[in-house]
Amino acid sequence: MQGTAAAYPGVLGPVTPRSPVRAFAVRVALVTVVFAALDFVWLAVFMNGFYKTQLGDMARLSGGNFAPIWWAALCVYAALILGIVVFVLPRAAGRPARGFGFGAAFGLVAYGTYDLTAYAVLAGWPLAMTLVDMVWGALICGLSAATAVLIEPRLGRADDTLSGARLPTA
Repeated sequence: MQGTAAAYPGVLGPVTPRSPVRAFAVRVALVTVVFAALDFVWLAVFMNGFYKTQLGDMARLSGGNFAPIWWAALCVYAALILGIVVFVLPRAAGRPARGFGFGAAFGLVAYGTYDLTAYAVLAGWPLAMTLVDMVWGALICGLSAATAVLIEPRLGRADDTLSGARLPTA
C-alpha cells in the first residue's frame, strides 16, 4: 500500500493511505486563517478608503461601510482557498519560497482575470484599482501558501505534511 501512495500522490501532494482527508483539512484551515486575516487587515485597515474612492457609485455600501452580498463573497474565498490548496501547495514541495512563488502566480492569474475583465468591460472601472488589486492578489495568495508550507509540518505527523520530511516521533 505504501508504494501506491508514492506512485499516485494526487493533487493533495504527498498523500498517504492513513489520512489524506486530515492533510487536506489542515491545509484548508491554514490557508483560510492566513488568507482571511490578511484580507481583513488589507480591506479594513489599509485600503478601505482607496476602494471606496476607486469604486465610487459601483460600491455596494450601507451607512458608509461595504455591504457585500455575503454568499457570493464566501464563494470567492472558497474558490481561492481551494485553488491554493489544490494547485499551489503540491508544487511548493515543502519550501516556503516555492509556495510564495507559485501562490503569487496563482493570485496574479486569479485576480488578474477578474480585474482585467472588469477593466475591459465596465466603463467606470479604474486602472489604478486593477493594478493595485492584481498586486494584492499575488501577495495574499503567495503569503497564504508560504505560511501554510511553513506552519503545517509543525502541526502533525510527517506523512501528513507538505514537505514530506520525516519528523521525530515520540
